[in-house]
Amino acid sequence: MKLTSFVILMFLAFHNKVAAQIDTLKFIDGTYYVVDTDGKLLSPRKTFSVDGEEVFVFVELPTEFPGGKNALTNWLAKNIKPDLNLTKDLTINAIFTINTKGFPTSIVAQGDTANGKGREVIKLIENMPRWKPALQGGKTVKMRLALPITFSKIEKSKK
Repeated sequence: MKLTSFVILMFLAFHNKVAAQIDTLKFIDGTYYVVDTDGKLLSPRKTFSVDGEEVFVFVELPTEFPGGKNALTNWLAKNIKPDLNLTKDLTINAIFTINTKGFPTSIVAQGDTANGKGREVIKLIENMPRWKPALQGGKTVKMRLALPITFSKIEKSKK
């Protein structure tokens, strides 16, 4: 009996702390995790709040770039500017919401954002074409995405 009460109290204390301190979202190995203000990873979530509005991570019919994944890859390859000054490959996670009209909003760049690459990734996402919005229960909903973007080091040719 005492153990059960202790577990319930711990759950309530943990739940209240989580509800009060949810701070950011992190994309790790294909899954979103909420990170509290202490930097601790919390369990994956299906929805969360951005600017006071519910945003989905998992939906019945996910948002889609026009033409699908291959078209997205081609669009990125066409629109990412090569950088001869990189000394190593650089990956930045673009985390953003596709709103109910299909436009990217609430864009954040996570990772090694040195050399202005974080800002470049944000501008890249801002300039994307309109996506097909996500559907949940027959209604269009906002969906949060993470898109890893890699800037590859380009070997300078020797003359």
